[in-house]
Amino acid sequence: MRNLIPHFIQEQYQKQSYEGHFDALTMFVDVSGFTPMTQTLMKEGTEGAEILAEILNTVFDQMVNAVYERGGFISVFAGDAFTAVFPLQRDLLPDTTFVLQVLVCGEKIQAIFRRHGIQKTRFGDFTLRVKVGISCGDVHWGIVGKEDKAYFFRGEAIDACAASEHHADKGDIIFDERVFQLIQPGTIESDLVAEGWYHLRKIRSSALRQISLPKLPRRPRLSKSIVSRFLPDAVINFKELGEFRPVVPIFISFDGISTIQELDDWTTIVLKNIKTFSGYFNHLDFGDKGGVVICGFGAPVVYEDMIDRALDFLLSLQKNLQGFRNLTNLRFRTGVTYGIAYAGIAGGQKRCEYTFYGEVVNLSARFMMKADWGEFFVSKAVVDKTTKFNFDDKGELSYKGIAEPVPTYKLIRRKSRIMQQVFTGKMIGRREELQQLQDVMSPLFEHQFTGLAYIFGEAGMGKSRLAYALQEELAKRATINWFNCPADQILRKPFNPFTTFLTRYFEQWTENTEAENKARFEEKYTTLIEQCRETKNSALPPGKIDEHVKELIRTKSIIGAQIGLFWSESLWVQLDAKGKYENTLYAIKNFFLAQSLLKPVVIELEDGHWIDSDSLALLEVLTRNVADYPIFLITTLRYNDDGSKMTFGLKGVKTLEIDLNYLSAEDVRLYAEAEFKGRISNELHALLVERTRGNPFYVQQMALYFVENTIVALQQGRWQLIAETLELPDTINAVLIARIDRLAQQVKELVKVAAVIGREFDVLLLSAVLKRDVVYQVKVVEENQIWDELQELQYIFKHALIRDTAYQMQLRARLRELHQLTAEAMESVYAEKLAERYADLAFHYEKAEIKDKAINYLQKAGDQAKERYQNQQALDFYERLLTNLKGLEDLSDLAIATLLKKGEVLNLIGEWKECQRICEEAFHLAETRSDKRLMGQAKLLAGVIFQRTGGYDNAMMYFNQALELFEVIKDREGMGHVLKEMGIVYDYQGDFDMAMKYYGKSLKISEELRDTLGIVKNTNNIGIIYYEIKGDYDAAMTWWQKSLQTSKDLGEKLERSRILNNMGECHRSQGHYEAAMAHYKKALTIHEELGDKLSIAIALGNIAHIYRAKGNYDTAMGTYNRAIIILRELSNKYFLSECLLGKADVLFLLQRYEEAQALNTEGLRIAEEISRKECMLQGNVLSAKIDFALRKDEAPCCLEDMLQQTEDDVEVATLHYELWKMTHARDHRQTALKLYRILYKTTPNIKYKIRMEELQDSRNKDK
Repeated sequence: MRNLIPHFIQEQYQKQSYEGHFDALTMFVDVSGFTPMTQTLMKEGTEGAEILAEILNTVFDQMVNAVYERGGFISVFAGDAFTAVFPLQRDLLPDTTFVLQVLVCGEKIQAIFRRHGIQKTRFGDFTLRVKVGISCGDVHWGIVGKEDKAYFFRGEAIDACAASEHHADKGDIIFDERVFQLIQPGTIESDLVAEGWYHLRKIRSSALRQISLPKLPRRPRLSKSIVSRFLPDAVINFKELGEFRPVVPIFISFDGISTIQELDDWTTIVLKNIKTFSGYFNHLDFGDKGGVVICGFGAPVVYEDMIDRALDFLLSLQKNLQGFRNLTNLRFRTGVTYGIAYAGIAGGQKRCEYTFYGEVVNLSARFMMKADWGEFFVSKAVVDKTTKFNFDDKGELSYKGIAEPVPTYKLIRRKSRIMQQVFTGKMIGRREELQQLQDVMSPLFEHQFTGLAYIFGEAGMGKSRLAYALQEELAKRATINWFNCPADQILRKPFNPFTTFLTRYFEQWTENTEAENKARFEEKYTTLIEQCRETKNSALPPGKIDEHVKELIRTKSIIGAQIGLFWSESLWVQLDAKGKYENTLYAIKNFFLAQSLLKPVVIELEDGHWIDSDSLALLEVLTRNVADYPIFLITTLRYNDDGSKMTFGLKGVKTLEIDLNYLSAEDVRLYAEAEFKGRISNELHALLVERTRGNPFYVQQMALYFVENTIVALQQGRWQLIAETLELPDTINAVLIARIDRLAQQVKELVKVAAVIGREFDVLLLSAVLKRDVVYQVKVVEENQIWDELQELQYIFKHALIRDTAYQMQLRARLRELHQLTAEAMESVYAEKLAERYADLAFHYEKAEIKDKAINYLQKAGDQAKERYQNQQALDFYERLLTNLKGLEDLSDLAIATLLKKGEVLNLIGEWKECQRICEEAFHLAETRSDKRLMGQAKLLAGVIFQRTGGYDNAMMYFNQALELFEVIKDREGMGHVLKEMGIVYDYQGDFDMAMKYYGKSLKISEELRDTLGIVKNTNNIGIIYYEIKGDYDAAMTWWQKSLQTSKDLGEKLERSRILNNMGECHRSQGHYEAAMAHYKKALTIHEELGDKLSIAIALGNIAHIYRAKGNYDTAMGTYNRAIIILRELSNKYFLSECLLGKADVLFLLQRYEEAQALNTEGLRIAEEISRKECMLQGNVLSAKIDFALRKDEAPCCLEDMLQQTEDDVEVATLHYELWKMTHARDHRQTALKLYRILYKTTPNIKYKIRMEELQDSRNKDK
């Protein structure tokens, strides 16, 4: 076995002595010329490596011998340099004699290079020279590391010999003042080269005659068991001398360590992490660069992803340090490069190391010294070889000893894997299906919405693999944004596919602090905004792009809230439940539209069969009015249990359906040979076809099972069945169970626990559940192809079937225990953001059958969903809560309250019958407990249901019953609520005096209770009655002014905007257009801030009405268009009909009759669908006017027919007016004038006044 560690270290380890000091002479030897020689011979491949190895052995072996025969040993090699330590042996030799031994050793080394300094090879001659620095003093040594070990030598003597070497030229031996003081006068000749340093010119022959080689004890052989504590087996068992190969050398400089315990902790962390990521720890070094760790990847064991492993190692190291309180002062910096280097044995028989040589190694050391503390500098070669990390370009920097500036980058972090799992190798089969997908994609590259593709197939058929193949093909055609949005198999939380995607996109990880996550979010979000501002890719006009940028800025807190980031006084905080929900829909939509401005966007909804109801609602919004945006949706789904297909039901969206069938027998062969990485026998092929039926996932798992259980072997160039008897698992589940069972017990337990957490899991949470560090074991499982890494410390099972199998193979009692442990770990790990985990905690405590905890979190999750307007989720949580509350008499109050909350949600979404049933159940439960407050709340909710559905008598019956109950217990708040609802009933029935009375009573109670929101709503309602019914505009404005001021004081923006809109209406009715416009625009500003799209459209419509009334037709048209776009997107027929008819009227006034007719026809049709009477009148009248303008004689007849069918004064006055305009008949004029006078007296509307004046002027002219 090679002497890979100093014998001194083995001796101390055997004595269980782990730290100490001794006096010694020290020598630093630095050979120049090796690097250019290495770079030249590198070009000659294997032969060059052999020549270099021979030269290294020839030169270094002699130098090592020179050290060891004079009583020294090599403490450490550092590339083409080494440090030798000569412990003083005062019991054998006096110091003056021993120092001469060391000087002679230096001379011997120089003599070696005088003989071998020019190395002649057939590839050229190479000059090697050496510099020697010598000092003496205290040497501090130590053995550090908890499990794996490292050793070090440091101290004044180590530092001083390096300092001496710095004063040497090639061929020199330099020693310092401390050595000079030990030298007996007259024994040497030397020159002073600098204050405190001397150049050895000659050792006098008289002195040489007095010394001889010391008699040294024979050193024992190194013990493999001890060496293995310091070095990996791959180094211990390395048989070759060396080779040229790609490597990733890493130099880590560290500072801030003052005790041996701190150094032990630091080294333990480094060794543990380097082992986790399968790197090579070379040694600890202390010298002129301070403390340095030298390590690397790619040798002696090579991995294809060595660069990723190296960078992950550094980031993991950085993260792990945060848990060590006694290392708070530690700081480190790193240099990382990549390239071809000589990797092999350096030294001689008596002492050697496995190390790297070459320019790439030297550059890594220089990068380390250039970096600031906390920075990881990497080379361009590293950056070019990985796509998984973010880097900061530092530009071209100058380095010592390198002529040209070098491109330098700083490692920032690992990128989020926002795509699906990465597949390797070529896809087998599915060419026809892939071509189908590609055929429908053309519009995507023409800035058009492309539609939705469904990929159906049973589990394991390769749905995600096909999607990945499509992504690869599209990437060849153009740069695209492929966004993977996986649906949650277990929880189906609101918007889950999209919040998962956003979490990855913005690199939000649980191991980060909130400040770190916010900083990452800000960085990514700001970049998106800037990219949108600067984009030249979009086919949209700049004004439209600006709208998307403004919306990104406005909805920043909405997007942040989806991933658990919140800011005080942000828009999200100001919104009510409905506002939060609606803003979420449109904020996420705008996010994707903004992304499509930069590149075509493909949104993959993975496992669409698990999609939640809120995500479906988002898809409906996302696919409306997006014809000019390059977006394509693709989803993978399993068939329903009955074999039918689930679809999303998106109206007006072009769809493609693809069914994935089993692979053909030939494709099974190709697939298996790709898995085995070699040809397979016919017998093995037939068995795979029989057992897997052509399911790709089954083929893969069966192949792994065969290899792991030595059922097959590579013989005569083919994989053959070699087992004499075959007892194969009957099902894929059995295969998966067998694969999991063969893992080591602790690793198998790890997989089972991860399966309880979910298909995706966080390593920090997994460690917390198991109460141990699991990073290394997680990597072991990854190597066994059970799961893949998504992000640092976040993993996903390779297939849902693997996760399901690992879960289902456990006993129910064990699952209950693990669900409880998972929930408890969540409470600890996510303590600062527990609200975002209510749904998860409820699920796990339910599965654990811990009733009290499950009830607590189900209640919180339900209330949270209700507050966020996530109605279906709220109903689900409340139903599960009620199930858990059954039979718990002491919690019946909570059951009643939950029923009422469920009823409120049902009422909100229009499920009237179910809501009524819930109210009755809640009332009867409350009655059994004689709880009049809850009984009153049940009656109140029942009344609201009848109020909403037009059952006013029943509504009033329930409201009176509720009022009596609240009066008995003097519940003033409940009474005020009932009185307001009763006022609304009277309002709907047209009994405005009674409505005013009840609004007034409710207002009085609100004022008593200082319920400012109640005051705002009641005063607003009273103002509306004065405006719309009584026509008393002054009184209406008085009430609204009061309501407006209160809403300002309260900070209630939504109510304030509604009041401003009402005031604008009042001003417009009176012809005060400037005042109306001012109020509408104030309201619009608030609506836009809150993202209330319907209110935005209403305000725009009202503003357009004013422009039309003032004759500003072009501006009116543009404003109507903005309102119509929003209303079409919202599918709001009520206000859409009004705006369509308004725009049609403008077109009529512009004499664009055909356009007016088309728009009027659409508006009238919608008005008739929803029975909106005033719009139906407006549309029919405008239709007649257009006909009349087009010289159609039947137009007046149409109006006459309408006149016969109405008795409404406003409609009658309007029809007589329009008939007079067409026929100039006196009777129509007189009737219209009479009616408008009556109407104006009641309600001083500007429209009535204008028409009165027009009719009166015509009458005067007739006279």
